[in-house]
Amino acid sequence: MSVRALEHEKEDAPVETAEYYWDVIAKTAMSRYLTEIETAFIERAIDQLDLRPGVAVDAGAGRGRLTRLLAERAAQVIATEAKPELIASLSDIAPNVTPQFVSPDSVELPLQDESVDIIIAIEAADLTHSPEFHRECARVLRQDGVLVLTLQNRSSWKGLLGQLRRRHYRAEHGATFYAWSFADLKRSLSDAGLRVTREAGLNWLPFMRDSDNGLIGPLSTVESALGLRKLVSVSPWVLIAARRQSSASARREA
Repeated sequence: MSVRALEHEKEDAPVETAEYYWDVIAKTAMSRYLTEIETAFIERAIDQLDLRPGVAVDAGAGRGRLTRLLAERAAQVIATEAKPELIASLSDIAPNVTPQFVSPDSVELPLQDESVDIIIAIEAADLTHSPEFHRECARVLRQDGVLVLTLQNRSSWKGLLGQLRRRHYRAEHGATFYAWSFADLKRSLSDAGLRVTREAGLNWLPFMRDSDNGLIGPLSTVESALGLRKLVSVSPWVLIAARRQSSASARREA
């Protein structure tokens, strides 16, 4: 069965088939392209911490596509997920990974104040667009801790298409995409007490997530060579790292 056929059937399929769909697209050329950029960005964010992370959080972990990276780099990983059927797969990733079920209607993190070194929320649109989630991250991050987010940027060519297809995106994917611009997200993070320290644009390629088109590799090279990943204000997707600064750092910048 093709990936496209699986996509059309996943709403009414049993859990095993729905999970198989996401396993399939994780192996496509488009997904490999996105994961490579996301992984490199997260690794650099971790490297910029002063010490090896003690506690890391993967918010909206899914089946643990990036939880594995955190498990290799942090002493302890909390993987939050709103789908109970995915908790078991998260439990099998590594001994230092603790799955945590969270309500789909809540953005609260079940963690103590200033207890986390790094939080990632990658391709978790409803968290990206939530000022409440940003404030929760600021609450649980230690001083100089880092939050890494993905934004589907409204101020982009894909954002324009997304606005035209908003109902379709919500019905098919269960989340609102292309709702905010990069400026909107920076403002919300700043209001929460988080300062953007690094950003990178991506996903200029004209393909869907399940694509195995042979042009993906060459066009990814062109995207990088032309410097499109630096045009974050108009990039279709943006990766953002934001830091909760220490009081001393804030005074130095002032």
